[in-house]
Amino acid sequence: MFNTRPGSSPPASPPSSLSFGKSRCNFVRSIVKGEAAPSVSSCPALPSQLPWWRRVLKRQPGDSSSNCMPSEEDLERHLGLVRRFSLREVQLTTNNFARVLGESGFSTVYKGSLVAGSLVAVKRLLLTELKVSSIVKHRNVLSLLGFCIIPTELFLIISVKSLGTSLEWSVRISVATRVAKALAYLHEDCDPKIIHRDIKASNVLLDEKYLVALSDFGLAVLMDYEEICVESNVAGTHGHVDPEYFITGICSTKTDVYAYGVMLLKVITGRSILDLARLANDCNVFEWVKSAFDERNLDVLIDRSLQGKYVEEEMLKLVKLAIACTERSPWRRPEGNAYNFSVE
Repeated sequence: MFNTRPGSSPPASPPSSLSFGKSRCNFVRSIVKGEAAPSVSSCPALPSQLPWWRRVLKRQPGDSSSNCMPSEEDLERHLGLVRRFSLREVQLTTNNFARVLGESGFSTVYKGSLVAGSLVAVKRLLLTELKVSSIVKHRNVLSLLGFCIIPTELFLIISVKSLGTSLEWSVRISVATRVAKALAYLHEDCDPKIIHRDIKASNVLLDEKYLVALSDFGLAVLMDYEEICVESNVAGTHGHVDPEYFITGICSTKTDVYAYGVMLLKVITGRSILDLARLANDCNVFEWVKSAFDERNLDVLIDRSLQGKYVEEEMLKLVKLAIACTERSPWRRPEGNAYNFSVE
């Protein structure tokens, strides 16, 4: 159990996502700070009364330091004026990474508590997130608050939020809309524009007021002023990867649009894309969804846990949007702006 002072509030639940997924991690330790504020840009750094998440990564054997650790000059350039924390602060908060909370894939998660009793978790993170986190400033995207660096380790302090429990229909609509707006921001308003490359339900964080934040930029690509990039190694989560990207290696904002459409199917059905494929009896799952939509046979699609408590017009609009986003041809998918993405 986590330590709490007498008379203090019980530890807050750790930030959770819409579903569980494996973490891809490399090269960087990070501290993740959780709070329920509506806008992370105005949050003070390290107030002890707020819940924290910590993410940690140890360098892997054989990694060259030039590839793993940025120089302090690079950090100053990327991080600007964000606060720098001492290693001692991190060690005290996490009890020197003593207790393992869980493991998945390449990631180890640790537990601990602040003096006030707030929950601490520690998880691995990709170095790519350093560059991305220093660029993005949007209420539906995680924001960088600070960092700590020693010769062999880097810690990033990133704002996240803790999750409530129920996912009613209004919450699902909010998730669909807010993630769309986050993507529109990444694709249209960031300079350079950012392709997330791993949009999925498990990378969407909610707080107790169901405010939405898109997380996990470990696979992100910064596009500069190009519309596409070509990669020899395709990245992403199985079932969420754009088939055109998988075949050609051509990555664009439409790669995120496809994954967003797959995420919408999870929001609608409560099932993973692999579960939907089994439900479709190994037919093309997107053709199966389109057929159900055309025949207005939505009962086979809608998550039964909703118990019929949804707005039919919104459901139809959301299914239609999911179908449009998962078109095989990238150029037939919606453009990356909030108005085309949004179900509002």
